[in-house]
Amino acid sequence: MPESLHAAIANPAKEIYVSAVSVWEIAIKRASGKLAFTGSAAAAIPALGFLPPPITPDEAEAAGALPFAPSRSL
Repeated sequence: MPESLHAAIANPAKEIYVSAVSVWEIAIKRASGKLAFTGSAAAAIPALGFLPPPITPDEAEAAGALPFAPSRSL
């Protein structure tokens, strides 16, 4: 992870959101044996000071209708 990204995440003044999809991916990788993770990923989010995103289904649907933008390197 680039140092600038690590510093941003470690900054207690920043609000860091973790998607429910990330928890889902962790669960899938753990179940397949590709990730050794004990405990609850969902419980780890607030325990580590992260937040779930306040996104409604309507907002998610609207986001899916936005024009595609190719990803870029961080």
